[in-house]
Amino acid sequence: DSPSMEVPQPDCMADIGTAYQAAGFPAEVTNILLASWSQSTQKRYQGPWRAWSKWCTSRDLCPFSAPVTDVLTFLTEISSSRSLEYRTLAVYKSAISQGHLPVGQTKLGELPVVSRFMKGVFRLKPPSPRLSSTWDIKCLLEFLATLDPPGGLTLQRLSLKLAALLALTSS
Repeated sequence: DSPSMEVPQPDCMADIGTAYQAAGFPAEVTNILLASWSQSTQKRYQGPWRAWSKWCTSRDLCPFSAPVTDVLTFLTEISSSRSLEYRTLAVYKSAISQGHLPVGQTKLGELPVVSRFMKGVFRLKPPSPRLSSTWDIKCLLEFLATLDPPGGLTLQRLSLKLAALLALTSS
């Protein structure tokens, strides 16, 4: 039995830092460039970058310089296989664009064909509203009004009434 070797997971910021250094930026400059991303953005890009990097590796492509056609193919495949919404696919595009070398003088995410692709995704899968439904507070208040007098309520009903009133006043 040979010991199993753990393959390290792609790390978005480390990979981008390596690309900066390969482009000739000194380590100090690379550190400052990497510091420009907030922790939340770094975390948000981690999963999409990992998926992109694995997809490229399985096709013998470099995630930093893959052809635009392959980037759009990946975005199409990931969108279809995971039923991703427009907003999530936009995060994938942004993460890839940050690590991808410019095409000529243009960042990947700003290429007209990539913008046109994202516009197509937007039209085919428009973002759903953040709040898919709302409810009428008046109905709740009318129901709570029927729960009087407080002395005649069970402890459970009184607790639920209090919780509802607290929820209404704390928002």
